[in-house]
Amino acid sequence: MRVLAKACYGFGLESLRQPLLVSPHSVSTTLGAICHGIFSRQAVLGLFVLLAAAVAAAQTPQSGCPSGAQANEVIICAVTQSKTGSLHSLRGSASLETAEAKIWAEEIDYNEETGEAEARGKVHLKVFERGEELWCDRAEYNVETRTGRFYNVRGEAPPRIEPRPGLLVTSSPFRFQARWAEKIREKYILHDGFLTNCRLPRPWWTLRAPRFDIIPQQRALAYRSVFRLGFVPLLYAPVFYKSMEERPRKSGFLTPNIGNSSRRGRMVGLGYYWAINRSLDASYRAQWFTQRGIAHTADFRGKPTQRSDFNAYLYGVNDQGQKLSSGERRKEGGFIVNVDAQSELGRGFFARAGINYLSSMRFRRAFTESFTEAIASEVHSVGFVEKHARDYGLTFALERMENIQDVGAWDAAQKSYLPDNKIVIRRLPEGQITVRPKRVRNRWRLPLWVSLESTAGLLQRNQPLFQTEQFMPRADFQPRLMSAAEVKGFRLYPSFSIRETFFGSHQELGVLRSGSLRRSAREFTLEILPPSLARTYDGPRWMGQKVKHVIEPRLVFRHAAGIEDFDKLILLDETELMTNTTEAEISLTNRVFAKRGGQAEEVLSWQV
Repeated sequence: MRVLAKACYGFGLESLRQPLLVSPHSVSTTLGAICHGIFSRQAVLGLFVLLAAAVAAAQTPQSGCPSGAQANEVIICAVTQSKTGSLHSLRGSASLETAEAKIWAEEIDYNEETGEAEARGKVHLKVFERGEELWCDRAEYNVETRTGRFYNVRGEAPPRIEPRPGLLVTSSPFRFQARWAEKIREKYILHDGFLTNCRLPRPWWTLRAPRFDIIPQQRALAYRSVFRLGFVPLLYAPVFYKSMEERPRKSGFLTPNIGNSSRRGRMVGLGYYWAINRSLDASYRAQWFTQRGIAHTADFRGKPTQRSDFNAYLYGVNDQGQKLSSGERRKEGGFIVNVDAQSELGRGFFARAGINYLSSMRFRRAFTESFTEAIASEVHSVGFVEKHARDYGLTFALERMENIQDVGAWDAAQKSYLPDNKIVIRRLPEGQITVRPKRVRNRWRLPLWVSLESTAGLLQRNQPLFQTEQFMPRADFQPRLMSAAEVKGFRLYPSFSIRETFFGSHQELGVLRSGSLRRSAREFTLEILPPSLARTYDGPRWMGQKVKHVIEPRLVFRHAAGIEDFDKLILLDETELMTNTTEAEISLTNRVFAKRGGQAEEVLSWQV
């Protein structure tokens, strides 16, 4: 090992460099006896000020100290240093650097033969490769074996977490603190300390233990640990494992759970997590309810490519039945399936699917933990491929919608519940083309824009006592012409559209008819925005310097005609919900703006 030594003097002068040895040389601050004769009190005072500044500057690492040690090289630097045999004594802003790490301290004693270094006073260790840092009162460190001990130590290591959709990430490093610690190459062993990623000295949460075994950016083991939220202990674990890897996934059993429910009885659960590979993982958890049976929860996730991912979830219960006062049991078991997937296909195309399946509404009400989910009567599944360009949008979709009318009744003969009564509407498939408003040139130089909305697809409606054909065609075509004008502060926005809709089937008095039906509609809309009214006030302190109240009136006139045979249409979605109408709407929008520090922002708005 080669040692490069350099003394950093506080007044900017340095000794002559010799191989492996630094010999101090005298430095004169006078130019002969004449200098003493011309020195005044002010000059002496100024000299003392300069010397004090030099000493203060010497207490911090000097920019003139070399850095960037190569392999098998040690760079030492200090305000003053001496050498006795192989022992270097560094005093004042001392530092010792190797290719792997660097130590700063007020004092360092370094033995170049054994590689042992003892640092005292404001010790700071930084490991270059992994980025972890330590601060302590005293340290004993071997630069060759990369082992050592640190007393009254605290440190931090940066996380290596790969951001991905659905994962909340943080840039806060993992921080630890202990009475004393050992470093054995890449491993740290903490004694009587804690681990957190919150700011010190008052972290929100800590994991405290008498002994930690930490490998930065890999894992942390805690023995006889207690998890605390603030000062409140929440969890005790004989052995606690925390991954600190970039992809913190490892197969193993999940934490068991125990509970009690007034509806299902006592519960015991156990699960297993399977890290299949770097792109796939799965988990399964079984829960046994003493009064109802075994519940199964399975989750399968994957990221096949950088631009695609999926998540499949299943929850089901093998229900032994709800026990009635007569002793009879009525089973309400079933399952729920949810699949979410998305992918970027290239050339601006994007695909996404959200598949949901519910075996029965009675199962949801019996086993859901959410009131909102228990009363939700619709189940949607949709998959689509779309592309949105600057001037147009293109979408192809498959969709299935269930609207549950009521749950199935109990069939005493079969001793089971009947299926739910529900309305099912399917689109297999449907295409949609949207052309965004585009300016049209004309010889009258009027501001005109034209847009288009059109759909075409195969649909089906199925409900008790009524069912359409499997693939009923429907097409809808609606071009629109718009303009804009301003007259004496009044802004006018007229628009006119023609809407042609083709239906492959229709119904008469609840009876399906195979003949097609055509609807031709015309719609005119005029929106008028009169000038706004505004007034500025001196605002209260809590709102800002100025407060501005703005009143925006708005008038809308709409006329639609040409819609016939509404009672013959088979209701599938909002396309059928169009009627002849002549209507007007008048509204006032009130907005309150506050000015704070030269910036105005809207703080309140309401409409009547």
